[in-house]
Amino acid sequence: MEIFVEGVSRKNVAPDLVIANIFFNAKGKTSEEAMQRGVNNVSTFTNLVVLGVGLPIESLTTKNFSINEDRVYNEDD
Repeated sequence: MEIFVEGVSRKNVAPDLVIANIFFNAKGKTSEEAMQRGVNNVSTFTNLVVLGVGLPIESLTTKNFSINEDRVYNEDD
């Protein structure tokens, strides 16, 4: 004779810290245009999502940003 015992357990806990990595990409013909579009993307996200769910804006941090050329043309050729 075999006896099987099976159980399921569930426990929900509130986290002390949640880390969400969010990336924004913006393109423009100039670095100023790309930067402005990026700022607008972050501002829209902050207003709609972060403030919309009641998170404190102080809880957001920016780790880094970079501006890269998509295409480089040599005007001498």
